Amino acid sequence: MINPLHIRTFVILLIAFSVAGCASGMPESQLPTLATVATTATIPSNTATLQNTATPPPPTATPEPVPTDNPGPLLCSPLDGVALEDLPGIISSPFEPATPGQDNGHHGVDFAFYRYGDRVGITGTAIHAVIAGTTVMTLDDKWPYGYVIVIETPLDELPEAWLAGLQIPSPIATVAPGISSLTLPPLTATPAWDDTQRSLYLLYAHMNEPAVHVRGDEIACGEVLGYVGNTGRSSAPHLHVEMRVGPSNLSMTSMAHYDNGATPEEMYNYYTWRVSGLFQVFDTMNLLVQKP
Repeated sequence: MINPLHIRTFVILLIAFSVAGCASGMPESQLPTLATVATTATIPSNTATLQNTATPPPPTATPEPVPTDNPGPLLCSPLDGVALEDLPGIISSPFEPATPGQDNGHHGVDFAFYRYGDRVGITGTAIHAVIAGTTVMTLDDKWPYGYVIVIETPLDELPEAWLAGLQIPSPIATVAPGISSLTLPPLTATPAWDDTQRSLYLLYAHMNEPAVHVRGDEIACGEVLGYVGNTGRSSAPHLHVEMRVGPSNLSMTSMAHYDNGATPEEMYNYYTWRVSGLFQVFDTMNLLVQKP
């Protein structure tokens, strides 16, 4: 009888010989080695990519800011929201030159409207400075101007291109007292000015309240001076803009037409401003039609 232990031993030996035969069936030279794999494998390299990349351009330098001497607009509309080119269409009373030595004519240009765009009535419209300058006088509801502000600009500060178009009058001799229908009151202290220079003066009249500036204030083009009203000798709300040329650095503190409420000083100043010929009036529109 065959011993089972012998059979088990025989089977184990048979399996062992079979495994050994399979392993030895492939020649050793055909087995890949680690060295062969390493040399034949393709390994991507970043070196070539970096070498072929174009050199980035140097950073652009930020330009330094260039200072500007531009002071802003040179010419502004006297009325808020009304374009310069629209002003001729709202003139309610144009300039009329006075007879030399007389207090007649219309010494400025009046602007008024019942309707402008979506606005009804001019009352309360902000009044803007037409050009830059310095405040030289304000009036507290004096006849005939009502509430007033006067701005001075030396002629040598105006653009050269404007001078011909402005048609600035040449200086004339002061009208002697007695030629006018108005009598020049005697004063011991009279207003002063600089006869060596000439300035342009712009007077804004009939404001609805005192000016928001005082003598000596520097004024920019377009700055608010007050608001349109109906003060002084005025039958309806409007803005009266008056332009004169005369000696620089006018020092008047007040002026008023001859009536019982005016002081001798105010009447003297009124005569000097309107009648004497020292401060020559000319058409305000000569300025307002200039190119800004």
